[in-house]
Amino acid sequence: KVKAPLNEEVKFSSLIITVEYCYKNPIDKEIENYAYLTVKDKLLNNLIFEGWMFSSSPSLSSLEHPINDIWLLNCINKKAK
Repeated sequence: KVKAPLNEEVKFSSLIITVEYCYKNPIDKEIENYAYLTVKDKLLNNLIFEGWMFSSSPSLSSLEHPINDIWLLNCINKKAK
């Protein structure tokens, strides 16, 4: 698992992941998380994914990469201190 704070670059393998938005439905709704993210491959120096990912349907909008898979599992909202 990789935790990616909002608007911070996180390095995973040769990828640089930035989560720009992450939303989790309220408890009384169907379980769904969705996030808007960008993924760059630092070896190719290229943007390889930009868009929405959904936890309930990972194949709907997925990263196509020969080595790595990225799936959205959860959005965690931390309260500011």
